[in-house]
Amino acid sequence: MQRRALTLAAGHVRRSRLVGFVGAVCAVLLLTTPALAASSGQRLWVRTYRPASGGATFSDVAAGARGAAYVAGSKRIDQSLALILLKYDGGGRRTWAHAFRGDYRLTTGTAVGLDARGNVYVGGDVRWRNGESGILLVKYASDGTRRWSRTWNP
Repeated sequence: MQRRALTLAAGHVRRSRLVGFVGAVCAVLLLTTPALAASSGQRLWVRTYRPASGGATFSDVAAGARGAAYVAGSKRIDQSLALILLKYDGGGRRTWAHAFRGDYRLTTGTAVGLDARGNVYVGGDVRWRNGESGILLVKYASDGTRRWSRTWNP
């Protein structure tokens, strides 16, 4: 079974979030306090996301207000991949989860970030049905409502 830590985001109130995956079907989010001088970090919570069907992997995590964590990745839907965005509150409860595939054959979420107003931006890759590849940016409001998506084909 493959175990791998993918990314770390510094958070508010001296917290950090680590995202990774175990195997091909489950993604894990770990919230810890950072290591301080002679002491080690302390695990606060761990959550596992298992989609009803297919598999999921996480690629990036961003720290939000009041300990929230936004996690971006990819989820298998039918015979294609969709971008997935999850929000966890400071206590580790999943607030919402949204998948976005658009009119593409493959859509993956590879990076996530927030602006000062709490909007969430997910960057990733797309592959059109004709085989061409491009870059994707999706904007979500802090409540998870998708505002818009843009693609570029360099």
